Amino acid sequence: MAAIAYRTLYSELLDCLHHQLVGFSNPSPGRHVAGEPNGPRSGHGEGQVVPATELDARRKLVSRLVEEAGLARPPEAAGQLLKAIADEGFFESGGVLAGPMAFYAYPAILGVPAPAAVSRKLEEDYAANQKLLLIAAESVPSLRRALKKVDASFLPVPPLVEQAPMTRYLAQSGQLVEVLPPDKPLGRAILELPGGLSFLIEAPVPAVLLHDAGVPLLVPAPARYAVHKLIASSLSLSKGLVARNGSDDIAQAEFLLGTLLEVGEGASLARAFKDAWNRGDAWQDALSKGLAKLPADYFAPLRAALGADGVMLEQGYALA
Repeated sequence: MAAIAYRTLYSELLDCLHHQLVGFSNPSPGRHVAGEPNGPRSGHGEGQVVPATELDARRKLVSRLVEEAGLARPPEAAGQLLKAIADEGFFESGGVLAGPMAFYAYPAILGVPAPAAVSRKLEEDYAANQKLLLIAAESVPSLRRALKKVDASFLPVPPLVEQAPMTRYLAQSGQLVEVLPPDKPLGRAILELPGGLSFLIEAPVPAVLLHDAGVPLLVPAPARYAVHKLIASSLSLSKGLVARNGSDDIAQAEFLLGTLLEVGEGASLARAFKDAWNRGDAWQDALSKGLAKLPADYFAPLRAALGADGVMLEQGYALA
């Protein structure tokens, strides 16, 4: 299937679900890569019954995007949980899906399938960790009712770090759902940097997860997630985690950076990079180490995208 054809299919699917996405009243023009809201929310209302014909039409769109366009479905278990969470209104109220599972949204948003090796690694990692990371819009809501619709064994569990500002739910199967408030980051990857969480979730974009009839949700803007992955690739190694964590992060960063440049979103990438760079020495150090892991042929197009701010990129390579 030609890229333009499946972008049209994805836009159609997004249109079907746009009323469940906070702050985005008309998601079809463009691809919302920059994450700018287009109008007031028009909530769908808890308990709304969706006609079977609409569900069937959406399932057909999802199937075509997977089978003909080569986009990846999320793991079934994760898709079921995120559907229940979406039905509860978490994303409608402005909550954001973060962590590795958010990556599943970007190939459809950008119109380019992810490399098979990247998708396969995401599946393997979820099978091993079975964890979802969510960021609430305001105070952390209770998701216990939603999660129990999928697995009745889900129960709240204390955070690993005493006094950590998060809510965790664990099922007997090992599935774990973590929910963070928007202003209380923890020590993990970009989140351990000052202001890291606010950087990641600024201006999130609407997306549809390709599970069942489509799951409407919000994810970090692709450019910010790409910068996040650059940073994560260096911090995961500096914290002594296994080396494959850094290589997984840089593989995702390579795909997102290259695709953003390919589809003409260099300006949004430049804004995200500049925002991160201007946040201080710790950010510059982490970005520099991430840049050093990119293939050499990324430098010229990134430098061009940054324009007058390209000196930051040169400094980053020099610091590395």
